Amino acid sequence: MLGIKWGATQRVEAGDPSAAWAEAILARGDPSLPIGSIAAPGFLEDMQVVSHLRGLLEARGVRGVLGHACHVHAREGHARFTTSEYAGPVGALVRFHQAEWLARLRHLGSIEGLFVGGLTPVTAPGTAVFTESKRLPLLWDRLKAPSTAFREAMPESRDPRAAPWMRHPDEWVLKGTYSNTGDEVVFPEALTRSARLALVARVLARPTRWVAQRRFTTAAVPTPFGDARLCIGVYAVEGRAAGAYVRLATRAIVDGAAIDAPLLVEN
Repeated sequence: MLGIKWGATQRVEAGDPSAAWAEAILARGDPSLPIGSIAAPGFLEDMQVVSHLRGLLEARGVRGVLGHACHVHAREGHARFTTSEYAGPVGALVRFHQAEWLARLRHLGSIEGLFVGGLTPVTAPGTAVFTESKRLPLLWDRLKAPSTAFREAMPESRDPRAAPWMRHPDEWVLKGTYSNTGDEVVFPEALTRSARLALVARVLARPTRWVAQRRFTTAAVPTPFGDARLCIGVYAVEGRAAGAYVRLATRAIVDGAAIDAPLLVEN
């Protein structure tokens, strides 16, 4: 646990999500077998995360193996890895791989264990595709699970066909159903007329790929490099908060150019 003293006040890190994650995997999986992790090729930051997790597992005496989704297959209900590093069953499987990217793979049968379940525990299994969707708020009234906290924190969300974003482009923002780091966040008012018409065509052609959310303004926080907007995310492990992180952006959208920063809490 990192501790920093500023004046008379001590601030500490907001939890240790890495350790909580590793312990939860070992509690669910079979530690006599390697723990397999998959990440998308070509994304160094994702590989850093699963490499960090492997280090934590190996520090606890359990082997970790890394691969891509195409290296996973199922046999008799168990997930298996086939890589140059290791070929055989795994005690648990970690999916650090976006759901929409899985759909682009040529051989979906190779990741059957992620989606149909089985005897191998999976972190972020195929069923998590449901909660990864930004259209989830459209189903809150049809779910038995309570969603009080989400309703209080989330802006109003609508199917783009049911939101007046074309008439009031300054009041709504469009987001891709499956997107990340701001790569499909669109402010209609910022578009030229031709670009807005093109967006209308895209949305109406495939409306379920989008969600409309009512605009809101975040408070700016002064930093050494100017005013910034903060995005605070909470890590959840086994349904419990395990830590939090911060991303800083100098623009209205917290996108891939945002800066990762530690979140310190007064002790």
